[in-house]
Amino acid sequence: VLPMVRKSAKAIVAILAIIIVLSNLGYDILSLLAGLGIGGLAIALAAQDAVKNIIGGFSIFWDKPFQIDDFIEIGGQSGTVKEVGIRSTRLKTIGGTTIVIPNSRVADTVLENFSTRQSRRVVVNIGLTYDTPAARMEEGIDIIQKTIREVEGTNREDVMVRFVNFGAYSLDLEVVYWITDMANWKPIIHQVNMGIKRNLDAAGIEMAFPTETHYIFSQNGKS
Repeated sequence: VLPMVRKSAKAIVAILAIIIVLSNLGYDILSLLAGLGIGGLAIALAAQDAVKNIIGGFSIFWDKPFQIDDFIEIGGQSGTVKEVGIRSTRLKTIGGTTIVIPNSRVADTVLENFSTRQSRRVVVNIGLTYDTPAARMEEGIDIIQKTIREVEGTNREDVMVRFVNFGAYSLDLEVVYWITDMANWKPIIHQVNMGIKRNLDAAGIEMAFPTETHYIFSQNGKS
């Protein structure tokens, strides 16, 4: 953030210097802007936006809602903070693109800093087929718990898998666990999901998908 402060200070000093020089040369600054008509209005509006962004930059500096390399989300835009400048903040998205957000918007918009989290709660719903016996369900629950605990970056002491519902198409399990490595939370979720799928397949425990059973009766009432 310090480079932003230095840039802002230089910009303010430059603007003040220009105003002082013009005043010393005998120019009436307000009259000069007014005499420019529409051009003066455009300059005034541009200056107003510039001032808002500079003030927003100082607000970021004093409040410190994030630091360089923090992963944040602002108004639906998310990415890693790479630079906080005089007028804007630059984020690098997961896809590698750069987002430039005016500092006035950063200062006035609800902001979520994911880097300040110590852990992230993950909830996954898994449905097993209705022909899965109770004993096999218990085996599946044990497999899911063991799979999660074996993944680096999860809280091994806080994994919960419960049979929560007789769904329309499945016997529903709710899986709850915590990720402690916030820098790699998405790869960890991927690793957990792939591990669960792989291990349930290996055990022959089937996950459900929407199905329908049709009964066809003949005219004599027999199926």
